[in-house]
Amino acid sequence: MAQVGTSQLCIALGMSTWNDREMANHSTLDSWRSLSSCSDPTTRGRAALALALLAALAGCDDFVSFPQEDEGLLGVRAQQGCPAEEDCSDATPKGLRATSLSLAAPPFITALGGTQTFALEHPNGEMFGLGFTATTNDDSIEVVATSPGQFTIRGAEIGGAAITLRDATTGEMYDRFPLYSKAIDRAFLSLSSYAVFTGSEVEFSAVLYSPDHGDGPFDIDEPMADEGLQLYVVSGSEALFTIRQGSSNDGVLSVAQTVGTGSIAFRPSAGEERSTEILVVDSIAVIDANVPQTITIGAPFEVCSIPFAEETFDVRVLGVPFSYQLSGAAEIRAQVGQCAEVTVSGSAPVELTVTGGGATTSVVLTATE
Repeated sequence: MAQVGTSQLCIALGMSTWNDREMANHSTLDSWRSLSSCSDPTTRGRAALALALLAALAGCDDFVSFPQEDEGLLGVRAQQGCPAEEDCSDATPKGLRATSLSLAAPPFITALGGTQTFALEHPNGEMFGLGFTATTNDDSIEVVATSPGQFTIRGAEIGGAAITLRDATTGEMYDRFPLYSKAIDRAFLSLSSYAVFTGSEVEFSAVLYSPDHGDGPFDIDEPMADEGLQLYVVSGSEALFTIRQGSSNDGVLSVAQTVGTGSIAFRPSAGEERSTEILVVDSIAVIDANVPQTITIGAPFEVCSIPFAEETFDVRVLGVPFSYQLSGAAEIRAQVGQCAEVTVSGSAPVELTVTGGGATTSVVLTATE
């Protein structure tokens, strides 16, 4: 595993160096976590910002928001201006923002052995379409491809690096992004513990979590990207479903009309195959209609129906087509999937009936002023 001292990280990110105690032998991730311990107040403030950048908030004395706009990752220049030791390009006066094509929000961790692609834009949302060179200051992150307005990295080792983007002609810096790679700690399919309905198409994904993911209220949610991950149907289950994979960890399960139990699997770029058994059903036992506790006359609200394969409410079924019917002064304004938007126009009770998968349920809706 590559070793990077804390001082190297600070210089790479355009920050001050740290005291000797903080420059003890650390791994990359330990160095990043140690940034909140700097003794100098100015350095400490910058350290907190860098720590937030790297989503390592566990060691902070004060909570720092992760620097993002519209779910993108702001570069070092976008946050702090041009680093003192750099000549920066006039083409990016306010720096850049990187957005992952695989993950919805920072910290944009790449799974060990996997790849992740980033699109670039100016902080105001304008697309950045210039060509550039991208270099890394540590072997843990490799730059495997660049194109105008886009670059792809690979997590070669556990650790992290500063990725610097420059004008290919002048060498002037556009911006710099701290990115990192971690080993897979937990991995599962979003379909786990669900059944699916015959004839349906169900969106799903393979979810990868880093070792720093936790379940507590203050733990950081750290899903990871691996664009080389493969989704497929396990041999012997082809009669039950097929898979159409997207550009990354997501896919669509197309379910046949055959009832039974089959398996689908995924294989990360670095790691063993993981499989999940999926039950296919053509009927459901019970529908649980989720209705708001308070309904206001004339105000639209949402009713969502949750189908279960058994009356014990143990196995939820995905892909069940529903129909909604109203009896009384009310209107169904729209229906998307298993949810319907309803408006009640009077104070008299209204009955809502939900039908799907061979089951029916009714609820009484009473609105107030």
